[in-house]
Amino acid sequence: MADSATLSGNLTVNDRLVLTQMQDDKYGLDAHVKLLIHSDTTDGSTTFTDSSRLGTHTITAAGGAQHKTAQYKFGATSIYFDGTGDYLTIPASADFDFMADTNDWTIDFWMYSTTALSSGSGPTFLGIGGEGDANADGWNIGYYGSGFQPTISGMSGGSTAHSWSWSNKMLYVTTFSANTWYHLTWVRSSGIFYGFIDGVKVFEVSGETNAIVSAPTSTLEIGRNKYGKYS
Repeated sequence: MADSATLSGNLTVNDRLVLTQMQDDKYGLDAHVKLLIHSDTTDGSTTFTDSSRLGTHTITAAGGAQHKTAQYKFGATSIYFDGTGDYLTIPASADFDFMADTNDWTIDFWMYSTTALSSGSGPTFLGIGGEGDANADGWNIGYYGSGFQPTISGMSGGSTAHSWSWSNKMLYVTTFSANTWYHLTWVRSSGIFYGFIDGVKVFEVSGETNAIVSAPTSTLEIGRNKYGKYS
């Protein structure tokens, strides 16, 4: 498919829908994308939009969460959290209840910290539950155990109720340098969990194919976990 095309004549509504879908598909934005938050706006804006194809999720900024021009990977801004009270909240949805069945899924995002993450447990990036000062059914992704570690809590069907108790943990011990962009990805494919940093696989965990946990009433939070630990 060419990057551009010249069209003439009048477009019907269906024509426009097809063209929109073609453009979305070109960038991987198909109907399987459940949430997409761009940060390409004005400095200090507190408006956050779900840019997925359906765009059904309402995103609310809490504390001082905002778009800032100080750092950005794409566009004009990035989402800024000050680490003391800033986060985004999105109402509970089956779209985020990934662990309720054994289907495949992918979560990915860009992360930038002004301080190095090098030891112990640091910030939670996003999630609906998982490990924390008090564990909650569901999942999250954060810097735990001195590394990149997604966690799942309250499971049935797996070897243990909590992923951090697995003999083979979803953990990659590493340092995230200050003032550096990282692309983090967590995948479940055919029952196997994978982690990637900047496109490089850093862990692979099999043997937990039947592990599930449902948290249908849990809100999705970005920039903290449910126990007040902020990014």
